[in-house]
Amino acid sequence: MVVMPNIRKSVDLQNNVTMPRKNEMEQLHMESTVFSATDSKNRVNRITADSVDETEAGSQKYKMDNPRGTILTDDGKIVITAPEGLYDQKANTLDLKQKVHALVNEKTTIDTKSGSYDFNAEYGHGQDAITASGDWGNLEGEAWTYSKQNNELTLLGRSKVVKDRKSVCRE
Repeated sequence: MVVMPNIRKSVDLQNNVTMPRKNEMEQLHMESTVFSATDSKNRVNRITADSVDETEAGSQKYKMDNPRGTILTDDGKIVITAPEGLYDQKANTLDLKQKVHALVNEKTTIDTKSGSYDFNAEYGHGQDAITASGDWGNLEGEAWTYSKQNNELTLLGRSKVVKDRKSVCRE
């Protein structure tokens, strides 16, 4: 059986369609996008986003909404999330903003306001305060660096190590 609707009213497309702005047609827009980057040991790291918009036509720089990613390490993985980010496909870098959260090997949580990661150099850094929590205690620092090759998170500036809720050491 085939049902054919009887359209009695014409549709005025002229009033329902907006004209594209300058360069809007050249800029890339994607929904539910996955970017992949291979590390020095041929492991595939993935970053997904709800939506992606190219910042300028042909720039290969993409503003990401709700980026989430997995960075594979020698002893597991780091899962990262943030409300917004910027991925530079040419430089192979990811800049995350607002509430950046990382879960390391399902044991340690790291929170900061922003951070950058270079997939080629396998190196991350941030200039905002950082907190890290694990079964070993809590860390707080003014800034940070991360080396994937050395599997090392370094706190910069004034930092605080809390072994348990009662004892505090300052460096």
